[in-house]
Amino acid sequence: MSESSKLFEGFIVRRCEEITQADGKSQELNAKILQQEADFKKTLNADQLKKYHELEETIIELATHKEICIYKQALNDKI
Repeated sequence: MSESSKLFEGFIVRRCEEITQADGKSQELNAKILQQEADFKKTLNADQLKKYHELEETIIELATHKEICIYKQALNDKI
């Protein structure tokens, strides 16, 4: 991936974060997830917690990738 592509994707990620941080529903749901996650993690042993973190990392990577794809397509669609 070219440096300009990486910079553009970085811009998209930051812009998506700005948008969701300004959205009350996103903030409400994020707080709910964080509390549920904290409660759930307390029930896991060390191996389970390691596997959970690996899963969480993949989920975050997918979500970020999807945000980038959607944002780029929206720009192409001139929405």
